[in-house]
Amino acid sequence: MSHADLYPPYGRMIFEWESGLGFPNEGSPPNHWNKGKPDDWTSWLNGVADLLGEILWPRWIPGQKWQGSATAIMHDLTLADFELLKSLRSVFDADAQLPGGALIAQRRLFRCEDEEDAKDPFRTAGDETVRLDMSVDVTLNKYLEAVLDDTRRSAFVKAYIDGLWNKSGNVDLELKPLMQRPRAYQMAFILNQEQFSNRQAKSALTPSMISGHCLEMCLGGVDGFYRAKAAAFPQAAIDALAQHTIDVGDRRVFGGVHYPSDNLSSWISSLLLCPNVCDDDEGAQWLWAAIETRSAVYARVRQAVEEGVWPYQRSFDLLREIGARKVVTVEQALDWAAARPLAAE
Repeated sequence: MSHADLYPPYGRMIFEWESGLGFPNEGSPPNHWNKGKPDDWTSWLNGVADLLGEILWPRWIPGQKWQGSATAIMHDLTLADFELLKSLRSVFDADAQLPGGALIAQRRLFRCEDEEDAKDPFRTAGDETVRLDMSVDVTLNKYLEAVLDDTRRSAFVKAYIDGLWNKSGNVDLELKPLMQRPRAYQMAFILNQEQFSNRQAKSALTPSMISGHCLEMCLGGVDGFYRAKAAAFPQAAIDALAQHTIDVGDRRVFGGVHYPSDNLSSWISSLLLCPNVCDDDEGAQWLWAAIETRSAVYARVRQAVEEGVWPYQRSFDLLREIGARKVVTVEQALDWAAARPLAAE
C-alpha cells in the first residue's frame, strides 16, 4: 500500500453548506470579482486547485483518487505538520496580548470566532441559512477597543462583515471539495499520532484545506484596510486590524483544527485572489506584510524550511514570490511550479 492510500478523502460537507453553494454546481465568484465572465471564475478556481495539487496537497478526482505532483509529498507534509502542531500547542494555552496591552486567553478568542453570532444583524426572521465566522466581528471589536474611538469603531466593525463576504465569497467552501484533505484529528488516529489533540470547533465540518477562517480574514482584512485608509484611521488602528487579520487563522492552527500547511494554502489563495477583487495592488502588499511580520505560524514554517524540512520548501518559496508580487496571477504561479519540478528528499 502506498502512503497516498493512507489518506481518505474527507467526504461530503453538511447539507446547509452544500446547498448554499448550489451543490454540485460550480458556485459563484465573490461580489467584488472584477473579471466579469462566469467562466473566468471556474477557470480561476480550478487553476488554484491545480496549483495546490502541484506544490502542497493533491487534488481529489472521484474515481481516480489523488492527482498532482503533491501526491509524492502528502505523507511527509502531514508528518511535518504534526511536528509543527506539537511545537505550537502551548500557544493555545497562553494569553493573547491585544493592542493597548489587554490580555485575553487564546482559547476564549478561539471559541468566540468559531461560533456563529446569535445577534447577526444580517439575518432576517426565519432565515435558517448557516453563515460562518459571524463572531469574528466581536473579536475585531476587542482588537480595536484601545486604539479607535467608539463611534468609528462601531461603524467600522458593522461594515467589516459585509466587506469580508464581498471579497472572499464562498471561495474556501468551493475549493475544499476539490482538495478533500482529511482533518488533523482524522489522520492523527490513522497515523498513530498519540500526542496530538484538537480543540472542539463547531465550524470544522469541512475538508481541512483550505482554511476558511484564514482566507476569509485575509480578504476581510484587505477590505478593511481600504476602508480604514479612506477614513484616515490612525496607524495604531490599521496595525490592530492587521494583527486580527492574521491571528484568527493562526488560532485555528494553535487549536489543532487546521494544519500549518492549510494556512499556507489560504495565504497563497488569498494573495492570488486579491488582484481579482481589488482595484490596485496596495491591499495585497499590506496583507503580505501582515503575514510575514505578524504570523506565528508563518514564522514557524519559515524556521522549519531553514532547518531543511523539505515538504514546505516549494510552497513556501512560491508564497514569498507571490508576496513580493513577482508572481501575481494563477497562470504565472502554475508556470512557476512547472519550472520547478518536485525534488523530494
